[in-house]
Amino acid sequence: MTLVLRASKARAARRFARTGGPGPVAAPAEPPASLMKACVVTKRDFEGLPAYEIVPKNAPKPTKTLLYLHGGGYVSPILTAHWWLVHRLAVANGIRVLVPFYQLAPKGTHRDAFPRLLRYYEKALTSAESVIIGGDSAGGGLALALAAQIREAGLTSPARLLLFAPWLDVTMKNPDIGDLANTDPMLTLPRLIEAGRLWAGDDSPDLPSVSPINEDLAGLPPIEVFVGTNDMLVADCRKLATKAGTPVVVHEYPGAFHVFIAVVLLPESRRALAEVSAVIASAG
Repeated sequence: MTLVLRASKARAARRFARTGGPGPVAAPAEPPASLMKACVVTKRDFEGLPAYEIVPKNAPKPTKTLLYLHGGGYVSPILTAHWWLVHRLAVANGIRVLVPFYQLAPKGTHRDAFPRLLRYYEKALTSAESVIIGGDSAGGGLALALAAQIREAGLTSPARLLLFAPWLDVTMKNPDIGDLANTDPMLTLPRLIEAGRLWAGDDSPDLPSVSPINEDLAGLPPIEVFVGTNDMLVADCRKLATKAGTPVVVHEYPGAFHVFIAVVLLPESRRALAEVSAVIASAG
């Protein structure tokens, strides 16, 4: 989840130059006690970074796996709210959830992320009957770009993509963002643009692997998007739905903020999570 405060472009650039992110980068949040109580949580090292496996207790052996990529603008680590969402997805649907970390910018870029995530996905395929890929915010954009990399590598396609307020274009140049940039209570354009520049590294931020709104959707699995109308990223979610190549369904929630679904006790979050459960149940 990209939790950022409003700032001028100059202030944002200075902060990034000083800290490499939208503020002091904290350590990744540990899985909370509630998740540990409800699920078997296994932390492993995968090629130098943590990767978690979450399996619900007291439930049949999962037949479906969700590979989940956390948000944070590509510069911030996993938050407790991400774990709340992972907890709910695992327990409510009786599925295994895999949470591989990826190297954050500026130490890592999109070029560092994909080879490792592709190898992790291949490993997941060997132990799952069906794999869904999901993610929120930057993790949602990364999930879509990863699906394209999977297609190019000739690997078995994921059964579905679940994208929660995905960050699809790091340039933020969609003119439909317009007034959304002034009303969004959580996101700010200067910091997003600078974070996207860091994630792109020496490459153009328009590359599909950085801004997957530019990706060819042909051959990708069906895509389900969940986003609030008070989230400036809704503009590019709507744009994604106009692209040909694979079915894209955008579930919009009036008045909801960025990655509202992670605040699992909200009424609109509960409604969205019920829709997500129906998608998971229907995925092959």
